[in-house]
Amino acid sequence: MKKSTNRNEQNLKITGLGVISGAGRNCKETKEILFGPRFSEPRKATNQPTVEVDIHTEIFTADSTRKSMRVNLLALAAIDEALEMAKISATEIKKYRVGVCIGSTVGCYGFEYAFTTEYNLKKYPAPERLLSHFKNNTAQFIVNHFNLRGPVQLVSNACTSGADAIGIGASWLKADLCDLVICGGSEAILPQIYAGFKSMQLYAPEMCKPFDRSRRGLTLGEGAGFIILEKPDSPRKSQAQFLGFMSASDAYHTTAPHPEARGLARATEHLLVKISRSKIDFINAHGTATMHNDLVEGQFIKKLFPEVPVVATKGYTGHTLAAAGAVEAIFSILSLQTQTLPPSAGFSEPDPEINLTPTQKIISGKYQTALSFSLGFGGTNSVLALGTAP
Repeated sequence: MKKSTNRNEQNLKITGLGVISGAGRNCKETKEILFGPRFSEPRKATNQPTVEVDIHTEIFTADSTRKSMRVNLLALAAIDEALEMAKISATEIKKYRVGVCIGSTVGCYGFEYAFTTEYNLKKYPAPERLLSHFKNNTAQFIVNHFNLRGPVQLVSNACTSGADAIGIGASWLKADLCDLVICGGSEAILPQIYAGFKSMQLYAPEMCKPFDRSRRGLTLGEGAGFIILEKPDSPRKSQAQFLGFMSASDAYHTTAPHPEARGLARATEHLLVKISRSKIDFINAHGTATMHNDLVEGQFIKKLFPEVPVVATKGYTGHTLAAAGAVEAIFSILSLQTQTLPPSAGFSEPDPEINLTPTQKIISGKYQTALSFSLGFGGTNSVLALGTAP
């Protein structure tokens, strides 16, 4: 039988979405914030320098789950929502070969804050606490929680990790290593992480302002975003399509992007071999509100996609680090579903050196294809291409 070349039949299906961030504790709340009649700055915990989110721990009934580390609870909250949307029960999921690929920084740290603090102060905590200290692999936590069988990987590739996890998950499906993949990213902010960014003078004294002339740095945020990725012949309803992924390195500097955005350009150009540039309807930019990132990324976007609308969403969530690529991929999917682009919170005045003005109000249109950019320390650059459901 001759294989069909229909575009919709060949692309992987996204059948479930789950997200928790400063922009909302689930997809419903997130849409209300992003596309509501008014948008506001994300909720901030009192006296905290980061954008934190509420986790309703009462939904986690087992003692072993409730006592798990925050990064794992964030992941579980988002994954539960994604599975519910895909209509996959905890019993049914055990019938499949399920891959789990998760991007995180804290989720592979082997880090229990109270234990490490006591140890560093030479208080020498009880040795049995090492058991919880080393049980902080979020991907393995999810595998154990659902009793899954299939490939498992935790990706720690700076701020592209969440996008990379989705791309890796797609490669597993195409290689027939599993039947479906739970993929995305989760991040919780530890005091050491905040101190690190502050010491590098990358942290803003107020909520971040992506691409704005007066931007002064990033705001850290926490959260998680996950999708259920399946093969084209899955009987479940498609929420969106996975159209492609590409990653490339700058190999230029530990923390700064290449001035000519070489890695981002290489990754984007590879994707444009498959997807015509004229088909790109909007771009979700990385937009950290740091001086170098926004300058390099903004100039690249303006040069290659001069007429394409650009959305910058970290003004809602803060920078969720390893989770950002996955969280913002879901924001892009929500825009494709609603045919609506949100305002870019925090932006008010264009930077003439960048010459890029992201969305400033809610915009409705016909959007079928989106690119989501992720850039990270170490010169990592990843691009996801997403499309509307067939």
